[in-house]
Amino acid sequence: MRAREYLNSALAAPLSYEVEWKPLNPEPVQEAQARVKQWRDQQALYLPNSPPDKIAELKGSLDYPVLGSPDHR
Repeated sequence: MRAREYLNSALAAPLSYEVEWKPLNPEPVQEAQARVKQWRDQQALYLPNSPPDKIAELKGSLDYPVLGSPDHR
């Protein structure tokens, strides 16, 4: 999924009424688009099939489950 398609997608509302969401500040959208393009150019956008070494590098790098959640140990 491209950042632009994700961030500028139309939102469905009841009764098939569509509302197009436009960000108040387009700068973060443009930054995200540039970053995704850079990843694609470098062939570093691994989703959905990440190589095992990348998975090993990222394993345990997130605070999950989040401190304070019922599943946190």
